[in-house]
Amino acid sequence: MLRKEHPFPVAIAPVGVQRIFNPEGEMASARAAAKEDVPYIMSTASSTSIEGVAKANGDGVRWYQLYWPFHDEVTLSILNRAKKAGFSALFVTLDTYILGWRPTDMDNG
Repeated sequence: MLRKEHPFPVAIAPVGVQRIFNPEGEMASARAAAKEDVPYIMSTASSTSIEGVAKANGDGVRWYQLYWPFHDEVTLSILNRAKKAGFSALFVTLDTYILGWRPTDMDNG
């Protein structure tokens, strides 16, 4: 299905705004995934650019998780950037129509 056999039935799940936990954010996770040969799934809610994650992930396997934007132009821009940056699979999240207001996230920066 994903055109590549992987050594483990595991991937790093998409978690957004990782800079809350680590100043390097998603770049640290993307580097670790490449080092361990585990696919990295980038969240639309990432605190790092698509290009930054791709650079940190190097030759690693990376997939993109999309929260579908309201404007088609934004969606196409995101998908084109991800494809150009070497993301090889797309996971579309349809259960979150609008990202919610999360007071705890705001309190924690």
